[in-house]
Amino acid sequence: MATPDATNDLVQEPEPPSKWSRRRFLKNTARAAVLGGLAYPFIEASWLQVREVTVTIPRLPSGFRGLRVAHLADFHHGPYTRLGYIRRAVEYTQGFAPDLIALVGDYVQADGKYIEPCFGVLRDLAAPIGVYAVLEGV
Repeated sequence: MATPDATNDLVQEPEPPSKWSRRRFLKNTARAAVLGGLAYPFIEASWLQVREVTVTIPRLPSGFRGLRVAHLADFHHGPYTRLGYIRRAVEYTQGFAPDLIALVGDYVQADGKYIEPCFGVLRDLAAPIGVYAVLEGV
């Protein structure tokens, strides 16, 4: 006959639940994805990437050697991208003293009311050979 203490030894205590159950992991992953998706426009809207690249072209006429070209794209001026961001891009660009500036599209986000203010800021760009723009990137 088993004593009460002996019976308790035979019954295993359940292990405490894991801190990271599958359900909890999925909930937290979903929350992170939603928050990341909501935050992305604000983060991306203030991200300015500057990259200097040297391009070697065989048989390039000597007059073009050392030519500095600034390539600007994807401002997406609108509710998430303010004019201050575009002003900063213009100031950075002018600081590099490019010989030619190419603007290649995606100037505004969704609404035509952002076009005039955007180009009001881009109008400050200047380069010896010129500033050239296309309406949309290809």
